[in-house]
Amino acid sequence: MVVVDFDYLARDRGLFLERVAELSQLPSRTDLCVQLRIRNETLEVKEQLAEQGREAFRNETVPLIWNGDVEIAQKFGFQGCHYPESKLAKLGCLKSDLMHGASIHNEEALNLAHSLGMHYVVYGSVFAPSWKDVRAQGLSGLQSISRLSKLPVLAIGGIQAIHLKAIREAGASGFACLSSVVGHDDPCGVVQKLIEVWDGLV
Repeated sequence: MVVVDFDYLARDRGLFLERVAELSQLPSRTDLCVQLRIRNETLEVKEQLAEQGREAFRNETVPLIWNGDVEIAQKFGFQGCHYPESKLAKLGCLKSDLMHGASIHNEEALNLAHSLGMHYVVYGSVFAPSWKDVRAQGLSGLQSISRLSKLPVLAIGGIQAIHLKAIREAGASGFACLSSVVGHDDPCGVVQKLIEVWDGLV
């Protein structure tokens, strides 16, 4: 999963849409998706960026996931919706036919994700991200969650190619990247290299 975060890109709308458009060149894979994450903005701005992001991302073979609001995901034709942990307790029944996923940081949130019928969870930060001050949960935390989870667990947080062997051995089903991909001049190239390393671990 590639996470394109509006805050990380310094709320530069042009750069945000440029990165989304570039990632629409990603290869067709059933285990690859792109998530658009826009927080700290008005509903109007979120909807504008959702519409523009959906138009910029023209790869129909790679699912595009919206972060936060299932209504926006449905309105603008996203294939999935991803929820921050803070929203899980308020969700109730998931009624749409989208792919649903959630960010989690502990066993309690994992249990809630199970009960809601999520399709996957993203756990982290496994390693400390370079762009924000977040405490790393570590590989031991990832291993504990992976053992308990009935859902695929994606590791997030400071993930680079050198970490992939360790997170796979800790039980992760996959991984999510933000700065290592979105902050690079060749985001698709970085993703392809990460995929090659991951596939080579099988």
